[in-house]
Formats: sequence, C-alpha cells, structure tokens
Amino acid sequence: MGHRTPDPRNVHGTAGAGLVDATWAANPAVARIGRNGEIRTARLLDDHRPSNTAVLHDLAVPAAGYTANIDHAVVSDNQVLLIDTKAWRSGRYWTLLGVTRRGRQRFGHADTRTPAMARDRIARMLDSRGIAATVLTPLVAVWPSSPTGTVSVRWLRMQGCTPIAADALPRRIRRIIGNRPADPRVLNALAELVGRNGQPTRIR
Repeated sequence: MGHRTPDPRNVHGTAGAGLVDATWAANPAVARIGRNGEIRTARLLDDHRPSNTAVLHDLAVPAAGYTANIDHAVVSDNQVLLIDTKAWRSGRYWTLLGVTRRGRQRFGHADTRTPAMARDRIARMLDSRGIAATVLTPLVAVWPSSPTGTVSVRWLRMQGCTPIAADALPRRIRRIIGNRPADPRVLNALAELVGRNGQPTRIR
C-alpha cells in the first residue's frame, strides 16, 4: 500500500508560536534557533505522519501558575503522542549515572521535566472530563542547531520521555501510534490548549 498524503485539515495551531518575542529565551538568536527547530518538526509531521491522524502545534500545559508549552501532539483514535523539539549543538549526547554530557562537557539542558509534566497534566485534564484516552510517553525530537551539523542521541536518557533524532520521527510515530482518525472529544479538548494570541481554537 503506497504512502498517502495526510489530510491538511487535520493540522491545528502554529509551530514555533511560543518562541515569537520570547523574552524568557537567553537571547533572540537562541529563540530563533529553537523556533526553526519547531518549524522543521512541524513540516515533518504535517507532511509525513500517518495519513489519518491529527496533529496540533504549540499546546499550553494545563497547569495553574505554570507557563510552559509542549510543541506538538499527534492524535490517533484516543491515543495522544506529545512531542517536544530541541535544537542543540552538534555532538554526541550521552547519559551515565544520571548525568548527561555532550562529548565530555556536562549538559544540563537535557534535564527538562516539561514533557513528563505535560503528559501527566494533559492525561489528568482528559480524565477529569470523562474522556478515555491514553497519553503515551512523550518524544523529544532533537535537531542540530547548525544546518551542516549532526547530533547523536542513542545513549541519551531523559526523565519521563524518549529522545530521538528528529528526522526519524515519521517512522517512530507510524510504529507506536497507528493510523486512525482522531477521537473528536480528545481532539477538541486538546484544541483548547492551542491558541493564537492567547485565543483558544475549537475543532469543528
């Protein structure tokens, strides 16, 4: 059976929106690199995810008093796969005894807890509404920050999520989430977390 192009109507939100005018970023260059990474992931998902699934970009984490987002979500039936995007300097990333390094240099940015927290909070939100759904272990898609660079994450371990080389995303998604139309209740609940200029979007 040949590849079918995903339905563009099943794409919701704008990738990288959370990094526009991001005053919390170390500097504008860092925000730009991060945003470009999210856009690259979005293009992969929009064009190469399983054809019947839905994808959402830039979802707020539903936690009171906590301003964070998860970059992407893919929905197949009542299964939700959250994806965070990183754009890191070229190198080999590896973890031993709970300490992550890039080459020989300690690398603390891999200690993020946002994907695991997003999974927990989104699962709670769906459950509180009586929506039966399975929120899978999040993926962290890692791009090299340089167009000519490469990253290796084979030996990288991150708490509550699975790191993956970003260009391998389509294959991994097809393997773990299937290819069924998104459950409308799940999709509408997640769409409330997607917004442009702070305004929620509802899927019709």
